[in-house]
Amino acid sequence: MEANLPGGYAGKILRVDLTTERIWTQALRPEECREYLGGVGIGAKILYEEVPPEAHWDHPENRLILATGPLAGLPVWGTGGLTVVTRGALTNGATSTQANGFFGASLKFSGYDAIVLQGQAKRWVYIYINDDVVELRDASQLLGKDTWETQDALAVEHGLSGHQMSVYSIGPAGENLVRFAAIQGDYGHVASKNGVGAVMGKKHVKAVCIVRGTKGLRAADPRGLYQAADEIAHDLKTDPSTRSLYEYGTLPGVVNLLGLGALPIKNYTTNVKPEGVDMSVWQAPALRAGFDHRGHQCSACGMHHCHMQVLPSGPHKGKIVDEPEYEGWSGAGWAIGVTDPVAVSWLNTQ
Repeated sequence: MEANLPGGYAGKILRVDLTTERIWTQALRPEECREYLGGVGIGAKILYEEVPPEAHWDHPENRLILATGPLAGLPVWGTGGLTVVTRGALTNGATSTQANGFFGASLKFSGYDAIVLQGQAKRWVYIYINDDVVELRDASQLLGKDTWETQDALAVEHGLSGHQMSVYSIGPAGENLVRFAAIQGDYGHVASKNGVGAVMGKKHVKAVCIVRGTKGLRAADPRGLYQAADEIAHDLKTDPSTRSLYEYGTLPGVVNLLGLGALPIKNYTTNVKPEGVDMSVWQAPALRAGFDHRGHQCSACGMHHCHMQVLPSGPHKGKIVDEPEYEGWSGAGWAIGVTDPVAVSWLNTQ
């Protein structure tokens, strides 16, 4: 690590040319860190400098960049995220989209601030990262699997599970270049915007699999960082305006937005709920109490709003799914006329 590198940065970018299967690292200069802050900044710089205007989303010259910010891997709530930067399949324009989980922290613990994928693999591969070991491995056995099945299969293959290994992958939609396909990882966290999953599919990359690394990080002012992190955590737990987020996340959004006339009922063709729908089951405490659930927090995050839950009834009774955020309850439910929380919870994970 360069001595005058800003705190929080690993100082290296991992580069993978999928066409030639060449893998190398590139030093991240201190001035780049300061001028292009975080994963979005570094990603946007690389995209602008390396992708010519005539290279569309499906061109080998397009870059798929998975990047983190300077706080990833440090003990600050909400900093374990991942930013994906590319030329997106849906609009063919530059895009960035974020997802949570453990990937960002694991990437930093492996000694990298970003991964840049270029070219197009001649076969389906997944990228395996374990500290300094970076390999392109055959992914033919993973084709056709959804993202949860892919993560399960890779956990078995490598004998690692839980927070020991983070996997971000595409499902059949990404494999088949559906223009709005997403990249999903760590059982329920989604980089969803502008068809980044289709870009990954066009490059014949099924997954990026990263073992939790062993390399340390330094903060420029550790004591100041820990003090600020403690103050943020205290405010989130005690301030009335954030207490609901701490307890229930975005679950109150359904009832609140219905009251404002902004719930996307039947794809925004009306703001009146269907007759006979009991809104008491949509109150945040009722949504949480209606399922057997368990915490599913992201890296370094003390918020309690992310959960896995067990479907209590119906044809998929007993199946473990990711508890939807507001966008899941509305998009996989109210927007398409589904108002049964159990059905929406199952559909949201599919």
